[in-house]
Amino acid sequence: MSSPLLGNLTLVGCLFLYASVFATGWDKKDLSDTAIIVKCHLERMLISLGLSFAFGSIFMKTYRIHAIFSRAVKKFQQIDLPDWKLICVVLTAVFVDCVIFAGWIALDTTTVTSRDLEPRLDTTEPQKEIYDVPVIRFCSSEHAQYFTIALYGVKGVLLTFGLFLAWETRNIAVTRLNDSKYIAASVYVVALTIALVVPTMTILGDDVNMTFLVPGVAIVIVNTAVLCLNFIPKVYLLISVEEKNISLSMMNSMGYGESSASKARQASERDNINELEELREKLQQKEDQLFLLTKDVPVKHSTDHS
Repeated sequence: MSSPLLGNLTLVGCLFLYASVFATGWDKKDLSDTAIIVKCHLERMLISLGLSFAFGSIFMKTYRIHAIFSRAVKKFQQIDLPDWKLICVVLTAVFVDCVIFAGWIALDTTTVTSRDLEPRLDTTEPQKEIYDVPVIRFCSSEHAQYFTIALYGVKGVLLTFGLFLAWETRNIAVTRLNDSKYIAASVYVVALTIALVVPTMTILGDDVNMTFLVPGVAIVIVNTAVLCLNFIPKVYLLISVEEKNISLSMMNSMGYGESSASKARQASERDNINELEELREKLQQKEDQLFLLTKDVPVKHSTDHS
C-alpha cells in the first residue's frame, strides 16, 4: 500500500545511514580529542536515527496492511489509520533515540582513549629492524554499555515488530497491496545482515580496516536493497502501465494519502451530482404542474355532419 509521505521518511533514513558510512570513514589521525568525541556521537546518531526513520516508516506501512486484513476484512471493523498517525509513531521512535543520546551526552562523560597495537616491522628497510607501533584512538565512557543496551533494545523491539508484521502479511497476495511482499523482503534482508555482521564484528577485534569495511559494506548493500525493493516496483509500474489515470494503490479509495487535486476533483464531482439532482427535482415539479393544468382543460370533440 503506497504512501508517499512514509516513503519520504524511508528515503531520509537511508540517507542518514549512507552518511554514517562517510562519518565512520573519516580519518581520526589529525583530529583533536574534542573532534573525535563529536565524530563518535555523530556516527551513532546517524545510524540510530537512520534505522528509526527508514524501517519505522516501512513497518508502519506493513502495520496498516495488517490492520486492514485483520480487522477491516476479517472482523468488518472500521479502521482509522491516516498517514499522520503512522508518521507520529515513527517520530516517537526517533524521539526515543534523541532522549537516549541526550542522556548519554549529558550524564556520561566521553573521553578519547589510545591503545597501542602489536609492533610491526617496517618492510621498507628490514635490515634496520625498525618497528612501527600502530595506535588506535577510540571513544570510551563509564556508562556507555547501558546506553548502548538501551539503543539495542529499542532497535530490537522495532525489528521484532517488523518481523512479526512481515510474517503476518506473508500470504497477502492482493495485487494492489504489492508493497507487502517487498516490505517483508526488506525486513528479512535486514535481519539476515544483522545476524551475519554482529558476530563478525566481535571476531575482528582491533583490525581497524575490517571493522570499518564490514559494517560499511553491509550498510550500503542493505540500504540499496531496501531502496530497490520499495521503489523500483513503483517505477516499473508507472512505466509499464499504459493508462496513466490508473489508481496505483488503494489509498485514494480508502481516503488515505489523497492529493489535493484528487480531493478537489471529487468535490467538483459531488457538486455536479447535487446540481443535477436539483435540476431533476425542478423538472419533475414542472411536469407535475403541466399535468394538473392539462387535466382541467376540457377536450372538445368535433362531429362530422353529412
